[in-house]
Amino acid sequence: MTVTTFTSDQMRDVSQQRLALLSRLQQESFDLVIIGGGITGAGIVFLAALHGYKALLIEKDDLSSGTSSRSTKLIHGGLRYLKQGDVALVREVGRERAVLHAQAPHLVVPEAMLLPLVKGGSLSPWMTSVGLWIYDHLAGVNKSERRRMLSKEETLLKEPLLKDNGLIGGGLYVEYRTDDARLTLEVAKAARRYGGQVWTRSRVDSLVYDGQGRVIGVEVYDIESGKSIQVRARQVVNAAGPWVDTIRGLDGSLTNRRLHLTKGIHIVISRERFPLRQAVYFDVPDGRMIFAIPRHDIVYIGTTDTDYTGDLDAVYADHEDVAYLLGAVREMFPDVKLTEDDVEMSWAGLRPLIHAEGRGPSELSRRDELFLAPSGLVSIAGGKLTGFRKMAERVLKVVRQAQRPPVERIDSTHVPLGSGAMRTSEDVFAFVKQLSTKAEKVGISARVVEVLVHLFGAATEQFIAELMQMRDLDHFSSADLSPLTEDKDDRAERDAHTTIAEKDKHEGLTLKSARNERAMLQLMHILAKYTIEEEWALHLDDFFIRRTGALYFYPWMMTEAAVDTVSRTFQDAYGWDEEKRLQEIERLRKEKEKGLAFRDVRV
Repeated sequence: MTVTTFTSDQMRDVSQQRLALLSRLQQESFDLVIIGGGITGAGIVFLAALHGYKALLIEKDDLSSGTSSRSTKLIHGGLRYLKQGDVALVREVGRERAVLHAQAPHLVVPEAMLLPLVKGGSLSPWMTSVGLWIYDHLAGVNKSERRRMLSKEETLLKEPLLKDNGLIGGGLYVEYRTDDARLTLEVAKAARRYGGQVWTRSRVDSLVYDGQGRVIGVEVYDIESGKSIQVRARQVVNAAGPWVDTIRGLDGSLTNRRLHLTKGIHIVISRERFPLRQAVYFDVPDGRMIFAIPRHDIVYIGTTDTDYTGDLDAVYADHEDVAYLLGAVREMFPDVKLTEDDVEMSWAGLRPLIHAEGRGPSELSRRDELFLAPSGLVSIAGGKLTGFRKMAERVLKVVRQAQRPPVERIDSTHVPLGSGAMRTSEDVFAFVKQLSTKAEKVGISARVVEVLVHLFGAATEQFIAELMQMRDLDHFSSADLSPLTEDKDDRAERDAHTTIAEKDKHEGLTLKSARNERAMLQLMHILAKYTIEEEWALHLDDFFIRRTGALYFYPWMMTEAAVDTVSRTFQDAYGWDEEKRLQEIERLRKEKEKGLAFRDVRV
């Protein structure tokens, strides 16, 4: 089934806009140019714009295409750092977590986490209870979310798949789940609202200096157009994540302290194959700890922590990485008996940590560090997803020493990430419920609405309104809106013989369970158009990986019909010919192959 291409006054040839902006950038001068479009760079351009600086962020790929889309997708309160004795870091990231939840409750969502306690494990019940109590108070955890210690029986009720042998109890506490790529996008969009500029798919090839050897700009190669330009700036900030030392090398200031890159991978398993009820954070025999987190129809598991010295642009999970995680799961969930064939997808990223002689990957500090070069180049590395705002504040403190901010005393903690229409988890729940009633009238299920709200926030209301307009134009019949799943008698028979958990497993988010395939494809067109117009999406992988997470989490968005629909929307927006459209589909297929590269790699 195909969808009619719906034209709009808003749809425009973004390629021409891009060329016009490229020309304008060359003629302007900025207070601040930030290199790197991950969460750190996005945070810096946001705070800079908020304080009135004329700021430009430059990213060589897509926003969050590096480390910032490849995390465990948790806004940590820092429990693991308490284990390392870093009390100050626990306090800082714990409180930042509360700020982020208030700024974006649709994106930063409470997730109950179960900590199973086993004989011979690294944590005793007493130590865990005290540790979680300290954690709750340092991180400023709400009373309703504070830790609860469980007996063995209570722990198994929470998660029956846990091994019985050796289990002595558990601890239940709250982490916050997020979509790291979308969080980065929302921060970048907030920067744009305050006048910040974002430029993707452009590589900094060299730095520009004045006669005294001070950095006064960057030479940029725009990958999309093949054009090179020079951008002038009073200050340049290097927030390039794993590429920080590459930029420092261009500056000739790569001395003393340097990065220590470690690789972390995650694997994706069907929830039907691994029917986990509860997010679990569990011990591994080598002393590390691993997360297993259910998310709709899948469970993702991670992470590893190994030294990395390879190609920064070709980071994949290998056979050894996957075998490590599967071995850990088999140890804690012995009845599941997962094998490599059960792994449906993986992702891998690099942590840009600060090197410390004699320390292994898991012993390195997760704190950030500033590097101030004689040329004036400011570099920042290390840190965590949760702490990006504090990292940006530390950079802005250095910037303001050279140039006073045009606007003083702006409290960034009260600036919403998104429309600000939802301020609490209760607001999000009510919004989903209210919107679901409208969506079901046009063939979109409540579960799809829930996914979209947690990805796009209040913009989901706009998507459903557009879909309703399309329905009016197309004069959908009642037959078009009938469910394409089993009939009522079949459903009643199934429901009578299944538990709530099994129902959740069976009601997967497929095109058919979305009630109407045509409506679903029209929705995909609307989503693609929005990401092109509002979120710097230039390629199909931008949409399917970093705007929606479809490649990892939502196979119902990755059907042949859905990919075809989205590719034609991009084709219309960017003026692609048919050859280019097919190349983009092939490029997306190769991204999927990368996620399965471990099947062909033996270390």
